[in-house]
Amino acid sequence: MVRVHIKSCTSTQSIVKSYCTKTNPPYHFFIIADYQSEGRGQHGSGWVSEPAKNVLMSLCFSPVKLKAERQFSIHMWSALGVVRYLDHVLNHADISIKWPNDILVNDRKIAGLLPQISIRSGRIQDIYLGVGVNLHQPMQQFPFYATSVKEETGQVFDRFSFAERLKYFITDAYKEYSHFKNWDSLQEAYHKRLWRFKREVVFIEKGEHKKGMILGVNDSGLLNMQTDDGLRTISMKEVEFLRKKIVNE
Repeated sequence: MVRVHIKSCTSTQSIVKSYCTKTNPPYHFFIIADYQSEGRGQHGSGWVSEPAKNVLMSLCFSPVKLKAERQFSIHMWSALGVVRYLDHVLNHADISIKWPNDILVNDRKIAGLLPQISIRSGRIQDIYLGVGVNLHQPMQQFPFYATSVKEETGQVFDRFSFAERLKYFITDAYKEYSHFKNWDSLQEAYHKRLWRFKREVVFIEKGEHKKGMILGVNDSGLLNMQTDDGLRTISMKEVEFLRKKIVNE
């Protein structure tokens, strides 16, 4: 496994995209940084991390024959890879995938994913996958409802060994599900770990609190929901979901 360690950068995503477009990196290559000055979450939201406390990494994949319209499969198998590794680390914790790409433990965010792609002739040429895991950072320093691996286990982990094992699980999920013929099994596995799947959720839409039931993700990666307004298809950032613990508090 080839690891590139950077003390500080704007974002690991920027570094890995630049590196992969200029070179032909080895298969097990990934970048890990101590600090990101412009760490990004989904849709440009920030990712705040104290230096050398968490896992901030990016990976690069070059899939074969993956059509652009199947790009949400990247969110699905990468999230499953992270969840499977955390299953081993946390032991029997309630770990779920909050659509589209947050990982929760007992309704508290522990990790996030940021897939980005390049497309050529209607097919995905390269995948740049950013992964952030709250490892050791004290929870009072987070500006959102969160947890960390240390908070959940009481243990301190070697950051680089943790990242390497995480990379292994993500790569294993990529091998299992990246082929276009595995869509149904991937969707089934994703739904099994989907947060609040076929359960009631509370969400905010245009400032109004509403209730609904998550029915799953369609082939385009949009969320199917049953609401008081009927069966709906929800796009990313169209609504804001409230986690149960926050609602109860």
